[in-house]
Amino acid sequence: YTKQAKLALESALDFSSSGKYDKIKELVNNLLAADYTLTQEQIQRIVPKWFTQKLIALSQFVGHIRTPVVRHNFGQLAGELIYRPQAESGNRIGIQLQKLAISLALIEDKKEIDKAIYDLIKKVAIDTVEGFVFEIVHIFMREKVVGIERKDFSRMMRLGDSSTSRYLNDLLILNVLEMKQVKKDPYDQKWTTVYSLVPEIKRMYELAEIGL
Repeated sequence: YTKQAKLALESALDFSSSGKYDKIKELVNNLLAADYTLTQEQIQRIVPKWFTQKLIALSQFVGHIRTPVVRHNFGQLAGELIYRPQAESGNRIGIQLQKLAISLALIEDKKEIDKAIYDLIKKVAIDTVEGFVFEIVHIFMREKVVGIERKDFSRMMRLGDSSTSRYLNDLLILNVLEMKQVKKDPYDQKWTTVYSLVPEIKRMYELAEIGL
């Protein structure tokens, strides 16, 4: 979700540049199994700017949190990372979702992609994420607090200590969560370790209207 990744995704979704219009048209036609006669301007009108903005956030969000963290299962390295996970850029996800949205607008004879279509492709995208991981992110967004303690997270998710540690560590590695020290009471000298969503993940979640 770096600035460069966002620019790359915007470029991938911009079919006004040379060659990309023909590719998008080919993909849409293949999906619909019909030869729609559409001009480049007509396709551009189908995709409103608000949709592209939300689609970028949605694609980056999904590409990031569905990245698997693979560990050794046996031997002396059991529990250690096999390789350092790299989050998907979101380009492939975004292009596929855009193609689907354009196709739905054509099938439903709509002048442009609307909220109903966006809500549908949002569900399609979220369904590609492991349910448990999405639930974890949703809990962190739902709780209007500075962060969540490990013991509270374990209670909310009804997880044992080992499962709690694994999920929290995985999401820390993926840079979805961050860990920080806070004081629950300003008059108390004791610091408490809490977990919270990385600000950029929260931004994607809110812009894509994941929780709505």
